[in-house]
Amino acid sequence: MATYQGKVEKHNTAIVGFFVKGKPLVCIEVSVPEGAVMQAKLPCNKQVKESPALLQAVKAWAVRKRLIEFEFTLLIS
Repeated sequence: MATYQGKVEKHNTAIVGFFVKGKPLVCIEVSVPEGAVMQAKLPCNKQVKESPALLQAVKAWAVRKRLIEFEFTLLIS
C-alpha cells in the first residue's frame, strides 16, 4: 500500500481493508470525495473477481456505503 501514501496523505483516496482473524481478505481503494470504488484486490494483488463470494460481498458493501461503482465495475468485473 506504499504506492497509495501520497494519495492518502492528501486525502484523495481511502484504503479499506477487510480482515478475518488477522488475515487480509480484501483491500479496497475509494476515491475521496467522489466516493467511487477505484479498485479492490485480494491478497497477492489478485483481482476480486477471482473469488465470486468476495466480489459479491464487496459490491454489497459498496451499495450499503452508497459508493459509486462505475470505476469499480470496469476494474474488477
